[in-house]
Amino acid sequence: MQDNDPNDSFESKKKDSNDEPESDFENAEIYDYEEMFADEGDSLEKEEEEEHSLEKFALLAITTAKTHLSKGEYIFAANTIRVGRSFRSTYRDPRLMSLWVEMGKIAPKEEIFSHWQLFSLREHKAPITGIAIDSKNKFLIVGSLRSEVSEDTIANTLVAYDLETKEIIKRFESIQGTTAFCLSNNEQFLVAADASDKTLKMFDVQTGSLIKSFTSHTDSITEVVITDNNFFIFSSSIDGTIKMWHIKSGLLLRTLDAGAAVTAMALSPEDRLIMSGDSNGVVKLWYAPTGECIWSLKRHKGEVSSLSFSENRKFVLSSGLDRKTYLWELNFGDFSTLLKRHTSPVASTCFTYDNG
Repeated sequence: MQDNDPNDSFESKKKDSNDEPESDFENAEIYDYEEMFADEGDSLEKEEEEEHSLEKFALLAITTAKTHLSKGEYIFAANTIRVGRSFRSTYRDPRLMSLWVEMGKIAPKEEIFSHWQLFSLREHKAPITGIAIDSKNKFLIVGSLRSEVSEDTIANTLVAYDLETKEIIKRFESIQGTTAFCLSNNEQFLVAADASDKTLKMFDVQTGSLIKSFTSHTDSITEVVITDNNFFIFSSSIDGTIKMWHIKSGLLLRTLDAGAAVTAMALSPEDRLIMSGDSNGVVKLWYAPTGECIWSLKRHKGEVSSLSFSENRKFVLSSGLDRKTYLWELNFGDFSTLLKRHTSPVASTCFTYDNG
């Protein structure tokens, strides 16, 4: 099979749409797609320097972890290995992974796991629908549905915790049950789906105050994604649509008709592609700038529960209530591989940083 770049086919589709009138997506202070890729990657010399530094870092982690293991200091060893695997190039380092396996055979698991457990989210009396941690590991935001037990739990459906003190530092008001939410790339705001009125609500992360609402969906919102440049929001819903919103103006730019309840959605790393899954087990690939459906295929026998793009933009993982997980090759939509059949419905899937 020829190893084509999937982005080539998507670019050709973009050119084919030149005879159509320009969409709001192309004009609403969007970003220049070519400009987004202009600054990708560092110089070869800098990459070699970084690779050498990370190799030294990995060797130091291995040596230190072995020392802790020899002394029976399992928690210190576990933390050292975890830190050593915290970079993309070292995450699957075979030396660190084998050391982790070795430690797992001799270390008391209860001691390690209890050390890593920060706290229990006892404030939430209903199912938790999403979590997000800031890039500096200072706070944790948790969204949940509204509990019917007591009225005072309404304030606990979207809450921020301080990871150091383990205390609640902010309650996002004006929302009665969160079905999904997304933290912006700059971590200045978040957008949450309100279960009570099917609206999207944008909050200031620092103050917790409501900035604006986005109204159009007619049924529960299942996924919310913010583009990396913080210009747009994509939302999917049981009403069978995917909607694209302009954050600054609050305008609805486009509605995609998926034909069935959209139960899962994912946006590609460069914000060009949308993958959706529905209640009938159909997976669809969309080209975001035009709203065109590139391909639509059915593999799952039942609701699609989760979708995830690889960092290299060549593959997508899909999982479903049929207990199956498929790997899709984007350039050849009909090419999918059944990775595993689980014993229970699969709730979520994701790729590692190195696409492994």
